[in-house]
Amino acid sequence: MQLNPEQQAAVDHRGSPLLVLAGAGTGKTRVITHRVAKLLEQGVPAWRILAVTFTNKAAGEMRERIHQMCSDIPEADRLWVGTFHSICARILRRYGEAVGLSRNFVIYDTDDQTRIMKRVLKELNIDDRQLSPRAVLSHLDRAKNRGLPISRLEQLHLDEPVGSLSKKAGLRYEKLVRAADAADFGDLLVLAVELLANAGQGAPGAQLADLDPAIGLKRRFLHVVVDEYQDTNPVQARLIELLSERAQLVVVGDDDQAIYGWRGADVAQILDFPKHHPGCELIRLE
Repeated sequence: MQLNPEQQAAVDHRGSPLLVLAGAGTGKTRVITHRVAKLLEQGVPAWRILAVTFTNKAAGEMRERIHQMCSDIPEADRLWVGTFHSICARILRRYGEAVGLSRNFVIYDTDDQTRIMKRVLKELNIDDRQLSPRAVLSHLDRAKNRGLPISRLEQLHLDEPVGSLSKKAGLRYEKLVRAADAADFGDLLVLAVELLANAGQGAPGAQLADLDPAIGLKRRFLHVVVDEYQDTNPVQARLIELLSERAQLVVVGDDDQAIYGWRGADVAQILDFPKHHPGCELIRLE
């Protein structure tokens, strides 16, 4: 099936940031896969291309389509294709020692988080009828989605005493989780952003590559493509900015639909993209 003129323009665009606005049924997935395939065909090394989406299913389908289109390019399997969380976990497995994680750290699920928080509230003599583990974890998740450390939880403007108790419990929770060489799903994003933001911030005059191997991540990618950009929250948007410092950034999304509001999605991320990326080109798929 041939691409229409707008789809082809999005595939071929080079040289500046690109915002592709695409509603349901306009072929945005085809644009992304064709764009990545064309980059590979033009000789861009697979390991210098990053494609990010929101679900494992979408990432798997994207990877499979690209491999089918580029079956004659042996290194296509070196593409970085994944969800925000899987990309962050991959980064932290390699470089997480700088933020307190070993290469074999454990990722806590909801049950693990609840178990630890129940222990914390008991240690702090906080009655769970006054403040439940689920409520505290929800506040911590909101903060992490906004890229806020627990030490600045007051910026959520929670009612008292919920705010101060949540902060106290959150700081203790964080210590216990990190002491267990673990991270929860929100931590994956926050810690990866912290790692990248601090990369290369060492002693003046030192060799950056020797000082901080994570600095290479900010130079690694030449092309970054993000799907469903309207569903990003501030910490996810910050992650993309850090990974695309030297890359051409292409984001694809529907400005009329933000379905992950409960994850802290901020539709302003896509509406304000041209404002934050001078020279950005806009293509609308119909």
